[in-house]
Amino acid sequence: MAEDKHHLSPRLHPHRLDDEAYRRVGSPVFVTLATAHRRSFLTTPGVPDRFVEAMDWCAAPRGTCVVCYCVMPDHVHLIACSSREDEDLCSFLTAVKKRSWFLFRDAGVEPPYWERSYWDRHARACEDLNDQVAYVLNQPVRAGLCTRAEDWPYSESRGFYVPDAGGHKPERGPASP
Repeated sequence: MAEDKHHLSPRLHPHRLDDEAYRRVGSPVFVTLATAHRRSFLTTPGVPDRFVEAMDWCAAPRGTCVVCYCVMPDHVHLIACSSREDEDLCSFLTAVKKRSWFLFRDAGVEPPYWERSYWDRHARACEDLNDQVAYVLNQPVRAGLCTRAEDWPYSESRGFYVPDAGGHKPERGPASP
């Protein structure tokens, strides 16, 4: 039987972590939220600020710590963790998508805005977190949108050291926010 050229290979790992992974207090999760149909509207003037507003508005009451984020034209990378046992990151991500829906609509962006789900994985170890923050912040450089990560106006590290251009890590751990 001939092999179907259009058949997609099965995923090597699920695109979502199990529900329990979202409830682990202090365990950072790397998340990618993609726009519906990969539409490039997230870096339209005023839109990135509205996304950050939605993210911050949803994080505070849920005890979610956003370690870093990077808004790209058609997706957002972020690393976050929960600081409360009665909340989880799934509810935070759902709330961010809902809140941003209203803010994007008010900015004149036509829906749909987000893909139904998102991609995620756990940050493997605390010593690996700085590398993952650097990975998130360097996304615009890899995409050819800027030459230095610090030149991209739509990203932020919130209290964590990032390895310098030579890949060197600082001697001490995460900074205090």
